[in-house]
Amino acid sequence: MRGIGGICAIFAVGLMLGSIGVFLTPNVSAGHIHATGPVMVKNYDHLYVYTTSDGYEDYEYIYGKGTASFAHDVVTNRAMVVTNSGSPGQARAHATVYQEFNFAAGMFGYVTFTVTGYYSGRVSLTGMPGFADLWYYLRVLDLNNHFPNDIISESMVRHLSRSIYGSQTEENIPCSATFSYLLQGSCPRLGIAAQIVSATEGYDPLQNSAEANAFSDIGKTWGMWISSIEVQAPSPGPGCVAEGTLVTMADGTSMPVEEIQPGNQVLGYDVATQSYVTETVQTVTSAKSPAILNINDGALRVTPEDQPIYVKNATGVGWVTNPLELRIGWQILEVKNGSWVTIASLEFDHHKTKVYDFQTDGPMTYLANGYLVLDKPHR
Repeated sequence: MRGIGGICAIFAVGLMLGSIGVFLTPNVSAGHIHATGPVMVKNYDHLYVYTTSDGYEDYEYIYGKGTASFAHDVVTNRAMVVTNSGSPGQARAHATVYQEFNFAAGMFGYVTFTVTGYYSGRVSLTGMPGFADLWYYLRVLDLNNHFPNDIISESMVRHLSRSIYGSQTEENIPCSATFSYLLQGSCPRLGIAAQIVSATEGYDPLQNSAEANAFSDIGKTWGMWISSIEVQAPSPGPGCVAEGTLVTMADGTSMPVEEIQPGNQVLGYDVATQSYVTETVQTVTSAKSPAILNINDGALRVTPEDQPIYVKNATGVGWVTNPLELRIGWQILEVKNGSWVTIASLEFDHHKTKVYDFQTDGPMTYLANGYLVLDKPHR
């Protein structure tokens, strides 16, 4: 089997931790660099899972004529892996180094991490058939959970692959990625990680034929490491509804929000007079949101901030500007059925999603999947 697959500006002064430059904003703290050796090994047949002293897990998988190894260089904070396979043989290895970040309680909005680093390694094949692969990732980890359900978001910055005779080497290649994470008032523990996965398969009966090497060698400093992390938090994201949301038109039909154009007429609802109105679209805007709030298993998908929804709760009826303030048990208005629908589930999707908003000449409301929301520029 192949593969594994504004509150403030940034401080001008960086806090140097290990070999990583970390640039922070207030109420953000950076813990130590996590790059420690294994303290416990769990053997699941040919899968060896190593739990490090900081609680993270890396692994080696070996089958047949295969070898695998990983290591953490605590001086350079480097993750390193190497696998070799003969015939028949499979091997995989996974190595991680990460920087921990903690946030003060009561912070809301999107925190942004700009991560830069470097990678080096070689894939080679001296016998066929076979495969040799190296995957290099920059990732955001949820440190409150454990492997493998800890990856919040990731960027695969490079995939070196070999399936024919020969080799390919890349040394000290820069890489970077930008991530956003929605703070919801709690105190998350996040890890900004450099992770490598090495995998080989060999089938040549005569030799050990496949190698994927990102391991320090004589005269080389192979592997992957992070050189700097820039943190800026928090800031509000765009306020819109998600791509695929159906907007009710003036003639009673529905149109996906991404197809709405200036000049289209949509159906609005005046909450003061409790009557329908026809509104003409003036402009349409779109953006990429780092996160989406799924209400009632996706019945309504909106940005967590700055997208008012008409709500009823124990204190009354009115607009809630930031959907992240919604609570289970509150109700949202499904206009055409004239009914209040109870919120049974609220789930955050931390994946970049295309979102849309439009401006009209009417009383600022429209129906998104039948639910009453507010036209943002009129707030």
